[in-house]
Amino acid sequence: MNLKILCQNMKYAAYKKSEDPECQVSVRRHRFQWLVKKYDPDIVGMQEVDELWKSMLREDFREEYDMYYLYRGSLKGSNEAEPVMWKKDKFEKVEEGSFWLSETPDTPYPPGFGQYYPRICNWVRLKEKESGKIIRIGSTHFGFYDDIEQIKVIRGLFENECEIAGEEPYIFMGDFNIGYQEEKYNALMDTKAFYDLRPAAEAAAKEGKCALGDIRVGTNNGFKHLDGKRVIDYIVGGSHTPVEIQKFTYCYERPGVPEKGINEGFVSDHFALFAEVEV
Repeated sequence: MNLKILCQNMKYAAYKKSEDPECQVSVRRHRFQWLVKKYDPDIVGMQEVDELWKSMLREDFREEYDMYYLYRGSLKGSNEAEPVMWKKDKFEKVEEGSFWLSETPDTPYPPGFGQYYPRICNWVRLKEKESGKIIRIGSTHFGFYDDIEQIKVIRGLFENECEIAGEEPYIFMGDFNIGYQEEKYNALMDTKAFYDLRPAAEAAAKEGKCALGDIRVGTNNGFKHLDGKRVIDYIVGGSHTPVEIQKFTYCYERPGVPEKGINEGFVSDHFALFAEVEV
């Protein structure tokens, strides 16, 4: 099964700097359309998708993609989902579901580890129509967790998801809010249940097996850093999901859409990740 995967934190539509014309969601939607057209992903995992973003995504991609999302829940009036979007002509949805990143993963309340907001993972099981093969895809957005033990609890949730997937391949992705190869990253990856595609892609590139794109600095740009600041976004495979990584890159493009009157600029305060893999 060949998969092209795009992961993008969208930055919610009500972003506090939305008075800046370049940050308005009505502008950024066209840049995101440009990005999807360029990379032509089979699967898109997104974060920070609020109601306005959701309605725009439905309108812009309804002909080609289907989407599953569940809002994380909120005690403070702010809400978002971490949707998975997939090509309708390639996949049939078999199952969908969600769990929260907390000590009580079946419910959003109370938010885990004293977080201001609940944190959620949305997932789907998809059947490739041509081969009949099943793959499980998840999209998530971590909070700003205080200590290593909280990261270990979250790691356990995803280890459990990998166990549930069994022999079926499992790929999840998202904004983890932890830096690449920092202490919390190492605590998360200290497992035999899953692995980060970036170091796997770098290793494959050294053997001439992967086209490694631009990963020079980071994925978090804050609407100002042209080559990112820190890597905090990831695509992760289950350990029972051996893949040949054919391409891996951060998407540093700042697209313009002149026919829509859209200047060159950021899609979001995060750069997207793109991977092409053979499962």
